[in-house]
Amino acid sequence: MGFSNQILVQLPPILRGRDIKSYGYNFQDNYLITTFPSLNININEYSAVKEYLMSFGRNRLEQSGRKGSRKKTNYQWFETQDCINYWDNFSRPKIIWGRIDTDPK
Repeated sequence: MGFSNQILVQLPPILRGRDIKSYGYNFQDNYLITTFPSLNININEYSAVKEYLMSFGRNRLEQSGRKGSRKKTNYQWFETQDCINYWDNFSRPKIIWGRIDTDPK
């Protein structure tokens, strides 16, 4: 995405399933843009993030409720559409593993 190191400190990194290996991971430089309304973000302070979001097109970002655009809300154009009270859970560590059987069923 080309964000500066200052912005990346505030964006949580993401590992996808394909990035997880047997005894480690292969980080692919992916980050989660978290623009929850309760964070009170000033998007103008993050010009690279604003530019990236604007690359999806103004019609898709406007809150008109029309097909192909976002539903109408009282939030800013860059914020998530609904209030998420659990947004701080995104910053907590998570361990996920699949159950692997040695015998077919």
